Amino acid sequence: MHNPAIVALAVLRMKKTDLVKNLEKKIKGKMQAAGVPGRFGEGAAQLPDRREQRKLDQAAGLVPFAVKLHGDL
Repeated sequence: MHNPAIVALAVLRMKKTDLVKNLEKKIKGKMQAAGVPGRFGEGAAQLPDRREQRKLDQAAGLVPFAVKLHGDL
């Protein structure tokens, strides 16, 4: 491994733009390693159609409105 004192000196000597570029690379690497969330991946195509969604909403006690509200409101 690297000596922490040497690494700290190297970081202190870096320009702010270089530090930002390194941070950007770190963030991009983490984003790529995380993968695709389920709502955008294969599971996104498995949404119910409008009729099925309406039945599910009615079973949950939701009223058809521009915004889904519970019936007791």
